[in-house]
Amino acid sequence: MATGDLPDTSTQVRQQYELFPYPYREVEEESKRMLATALDDLTSVNHYCYRGRRDFTKGFRVLVAGGGTGDASIYLASQLRETDAAIIHLDLSEASISVAQQRARTHGLEDRIIWERGSLLDLPHSGLEPFDYINCCGVLHHLEDSRRGLAALRSVLKDDGGLALLLYARAGRTAVYLMQELMRTINHNVSDLAAKVANTRKVLAELPESHYLASIIQRFTSDELIDTEIVDMFLHVQDRAFAVTEVHELLAEAGLNLVEFTVGNRPLYEPRHAISDPDLLAEVLKLPKPARQAVAELFWTTVTKHVFWASTGANSTADPAYPENVPQWTPFSQGKGVRESILAETSDAWTLGIHRPDGINFKFELSLDGLTRRLLELIDGRRTIGEIVRASTSDDRLSTDSERVWKAWLKVFAFLQSYDLVLLRHVSVPHPARRVSRAA
Repeated sequence: MATGDLPDTSTQVRQQYELFPYPYREVEEESKRMLATALDDLTSVNHYCYRGRRDFTKGFRVLVAGGGTGDASIYLASQLRETDAAIIHLDLSEASISVAQQRARTHGLEDRIIWERGSLLDLPHSGLEPFDYINCCGVLHHLEDSRRGLAALRSVLKDDGGLALLLYARAGRTAVYLMQELMRTINHNVSDLAAKVANTRKVLAELPESHYLASIIQRFTSDELIDTEIVDMFLHVQDRAFAVTEVHELLAEAGLNLVEFTVGNRPLYEPRHAISDPDLLAEVLKLPKPARQAVAELFWTTVTKHVFWASTGANSTADPAYPENVPQWTPFSQGKGVRESILAETSDAWTLGIHRPDGINFKFELSLDGLTRRLLELIDGRRTIGEIVRASTSDDRLSTDSERVWKAWLKVFAFLQSYDLVLLRHVSVPHPARRVSRAA
């Protein structure tokens, strides 16, 4: 795809990524692992974007807009390897595309991906056929006009399509922007990027523990705080962030809906986990959803990135009350042995602990009675919800009726889905292939 006349800032962004392809990846490490990107697991994509009804083996079209060094493109291609899916990797930077191609070659996937250098702003006039799914992570906030960028994506998205998006979050990046301002001031007469990086390292080494940035820097190991990260975080030529209410507004303007956040940050958008006073919480829960999420975001102030699925429809999530949907344990829960852990629990409740790198910890409990245990036993990725309910209702050990079983199922599923432990697909849809290591 040809690159049109880019705004001057976009030209500077492209030059930055030619010098520092992002994210930094060691091609030599590629043979040891496959990075799994949180937004792009097809189990989750199907559940949140297509009501569990998308058969990915038939004519699935994917665009990774601003694909960088290839994380999302390669992970999607690995899952779609044996299908006729078309996967287009689009990026401004030749250097980034080169890294992505080398990584894909290691996995035997280079020819499964179509490589295009260009700007997503040119998509409306690209002549490309519409896409079922678009991944655009870490790009819109680097455009001079994020709305124009999202409109460009929407112009090539099918009417029933889904998107995976990542936008910087304002509250959690306050310290980053203070550091950016500091370095712009210090580097006001410096044009060489390497010199700017050197100056930034000097300042970082001298920051007092009281500085807002200190807690963020502590999360990086010395191997992680490389020049590429310093440039992208503190020296980027174009960088803006959004409050969660602004994310909703941005999507609405493009005719899109925010479906759900990825599970890593999801609890931080729920005011029930932030406000304990019942009277105060009752008032907060009267607010519209974006405002409720804003209360939680501003309470915690640690969300640095809004990472979420969006769709063209108001209701694209699979329905747990539909009998022909199949509940399936997700790659994460399978890797952690969640089902086995729950069923082996001898007490009346199973505890899920979430320990975040920012120091915020959550503990959630799933009450376990005989019916709940039976429902969990029956989730095998093959049985439909209807079959699970019927098997539980006819179990003589439980002495229960269909209505009670359905109520118990919806309660159990609400807990499991809240943390992406179990998600849904329609019975007609084949189970996606598994190629999982760790999330990027």
